[in-house]
Amino acid sequence: MSCSHYGLWLGSGFRKLSTALVVIGVPQALGAVEATAAAQSDDQPTCPECVIQLDPVTTIGSLDGPDWIPGEPFSIARDSRGRIYMAYPWEGLVPVFDAEGRVLGPIGRSGEGPGEYQNPFLVRVGQSDTVMVLDASRQLSIVTPSGSYDRRMRVPVQAVDFIMTDGGGMVFSEQPGVIRAHATEATIFHVFNPVDATVDRSFHTLQVEGGGAAPRFRLASAREPDRFWAIPHNGYEVTQYAVDGAVTRQFTRDPSWMRRPPFNDGIGSPRPGIYGVLEVEGRLWIAGRHAAEDWARYWTPELFAEDREATAAELQYGKVYRSVLEVLDIETGRLVASASVPGLVLALLPDRHVATYREDDAGVPFVDVYRVTVSEPSQ
Repeated sequence: MSCSHYGLWLGSGFRKLSTALVVIGVPQALGAVEATAAAQSDDQPTCPECVIQLDPVTTIGSLDGPDWIPGEPFSIARDSRGRIYMAYPWEGLVPVFDAEGRVLGPIGRSGEGPGEYQNPFLVRVGQSDTVMVLDASRQLSIVTPSGSYDRRMRVPVQAVDFIMTDGGGMVFSEQPGVIRAHATEATIFHVFNPVDATVDRSFHTLQVEGGGAAPRFRLASAREPDRFWAIPHNGYEVTQYAVDGAVTRQFTRDPSWMRRPPFNDGIGSPRPGIYGVLEVEGRLWIAGRHAAEDWARYWTPELFAEDREATAAELQYGKVYRSVLEVLDIETGRLVASASVPGLVLALLPDRHVATYREDDAGVPFVDVYRVTVSEPSQ
């Protein structure tokens, strides 16, 4: 599969600009005054005195040498020992770094055989630090904590995210890659049985308008057995599901940072997006990116002229976007506290960690990992 076709259904990871937008948020029937009031409420924390603190844990990257990384990873994972795994589909690499940021080497290699990947784009850590790598050919490779290849199986959906359930199964979120000229249905969630490599059930079917695409959903495990959280990349509708498809909790928010800025000289502005969700001790953590105040300075019509394609270096995502971290009350969906995050947020990681991406003045790429805590006023 070529990178151009691969980027079509994987979305912004390959810097492809989509013209489709599925809006999930405040219902259209809501009046303008009511919508504004809701947004203002969604921006006001219930604990103004609470402070989100980010403590640096690890920095990965260097000017050259073994610790150099090729750019922003498509996905990232962290195990219980603090080791960091990154997926670079365009490089065919899944490098591993220790808790100090030193490279340990890759797991697997590019190819079509056992222990090899074709554009590995998703890496996740499961039970007992087992590593799972999904590639563009829908092969899910299982790697032991020591880095040895164990086995692989074919996944029958075009997954954009997946999680392990406490019962040993998996849940995949799918973004169908076929763009049709008419409205169609897309079923998003699939409960997968890794023992016989089959889908036990599928649910959450959406109507997708002609010429568009289904949204990409981020997933996170829930505290309750056999439940999980799902949130679309381009909206703020948070839903908790049971693996039988039942909706067990749901709330919708409309924070101001999720609103897309007006166009600039006919060029669409940067789209805000959700890049991470994590449940921690009765609270839900949400990480996202939104347009910087001076985004139009770096997101210019000249970059998107019809006779050229803007490169990743020209787009300067680190200047166009800002990152935000929010902590929500699970029972009410209300905002508890929020904070700006340095760099481009990549993902929320287990044990209250967040990974971000940045480039220095010379364009050298780095990934930073922070430990996140919320300090609350004493009672």
